[in-house]
Amino acid sequence: MFSKVGSTNWYGYAAVNNYRLSEILSDKVSAGRTAVSPIERIKQTVSKSTALSSDTVEFLKDYQNNLNSLSKTAKNLMSSVRGSVASKTDVASSDKDVLAVTASFTVREPASYKVEVKQLAQAQVNASAMVKAADAPSASGEFILETAEGKYSFDIDPSFAANNKELYNALAMEINDMEAGVTAQVVENGKNVSLVLKSENSGENNAFKVSGAFSEAIGVDKTEKQAQDAIYTVERYGVAKEFKSSSNKVNIAGYQIQAELKKTGTSTVTAGIDVESMAGELEKLVNKFNDTVDFLKKNADRGVGVQKQLERLMQTPVSKKSMEEVGITIDKDGKYSFNKDEFSELAEKNPALLKEIVSGSYGIAQGLERDAKAGMNMPSASLVSASVQGSQSIFQQTNKYDTMLSVLNIYGKNGTVDMNNVYTMGLLMNMYA
Repeated sequence: MFSKVGSTNWYGYAAVNNYRLSEILSDKVSAGRTAVSPIERIKQTVSKSTALSSDTVEFLKDYQNNLNSLSKTAKNLMSSVRGSVASKTDVASSDKDVLAVTASFTVREPASYKVEVKQLAQAQVNASAMVKAADAPSASGEFILETAEGKYSFDIDPSFAANNKELYNALAMEINDMEAGVTAQVVENGKNVSLVLKSENSGENNAFKVSGAFSEAIGVDKTEKQAQDAIYTVERYGVAKEFKSSSNKVNIAGYQIQAELKKTGTSTVTAGIDVESMAGELEKLVNKFNDTVDFLKKNADRGVGVQKQLERLMQTPVSKKSMEEVGITIDKDGKYSFNKDEFSELAEKNPALLKEIVSGSYGIAQGLERDAKAGMNMPSASLVSASVQGSQSIFQQTNKYDTMLSVLNIYGKNGTVDMNNVYTMGLLMNMYA
């Protein structure tokens, strides 16, 4: 026994599908297998009885463009779409003089951190006393440098240099060539010079020691700035944790938020949606929706398909209360208005809720994108049923095909053979339609 839908059984549908396929194949052969656009297909279908006016053809183009634009605008607010405004992360520091922040990741939930910078990381600096650059050098003896890289020493004989500047320059060159993790330079102040040593990197682990008779004689053994680590605390949910870093470039907690510590003090770091960009895109979506509604209302008398699409858009994608929470109100004509202040207020109070309402899987953007896509898939004949002579029969024929395709799931319940037969027939028709 075969499954039935209404009073028509499987063989009835198979016969109709076979007849439809034969018509498609016949048209395809006569057309020389030339690809035909949906608009051209309607024109060919009705060409025996009447021709589409240029106005109708332009309407079909405008209809497609309006819904396609609505779909694209909505996608830029969907979290699931890579590169959309909703998928990007915005981070900010309340006091950029204390620390600056950057991020290059997608935040899964909005976050806020209170960061207290207690101490900055710094490199060690040793500097000799200023001496007359042109005077003949008098200090001699051993110069010893100890770093994390090793121990280095020189026995300084000042007789090879004409003056202090020449001696210091020669020693600085030797130190830099060793690549010991310490850089040396000669600093001039008027007619005076000084030998300055500095660790290449900040942090306690990069400290160094200078000793020896020559070093003590010129005073370069004394530390001007001590090597130290940065010390800072990160507080979230009322719990603070202290961190140390050899660099002032750090990551905040478990998030990939890069921060550069600038000075001691406190700043709040927030991570979440880009409120300004998101508000701008939502306003664009509201305007696009209103333009589309105006277009559909203006052309509602062209066909029942236009009326159905208008009715679809009049159904709010989320509850009116949720829309109002993000600053969208609906007037008596079904058109939207956007209030950025209300949007920003919710973004500050509950950014997670705002993102869910606007960009979530069941949010405003997702709902309007789905409605726009459904409108683009509307049978073209239904859109111009009132514009074409005899088009009622075309519309009925289209609905008949749509009904046949909608019972695929019923065949699926009656065995794989029936299902495969229907799918195979459908695939063939899709190839040639």
